[in-house]
Amino acid sequence: MNKKRITWIELLRIAACIAVIGLHAGSQHFRDIPIDTFTWKVSNFFHGINRFAVAGFIMISGSLYLWNLPDPCAGA
Repeated sequence: MNKKRITWIELLRIAACIAVIGLHAGSQHFRDIPIDTFTWKVSNFFHGINRFAVAGFIMISGSLYLWNLPDPCAGA
């Protein structure tokens, strides 16, 4: 089975994977840090920029699923 790879989707998948790792690593002690400290602000920033990861995986999976469906207008 020879599947054509879509480079930009593969790169998005890699970025989302790294962001999920960042979410998990950054949220270990997120609630233990006192609010309004510099450490909390930095942690909150990195947590915020990585929030796209889960939604990104869902959208990537959906687009790849729809990409492989047969065209209903093509006529069989």
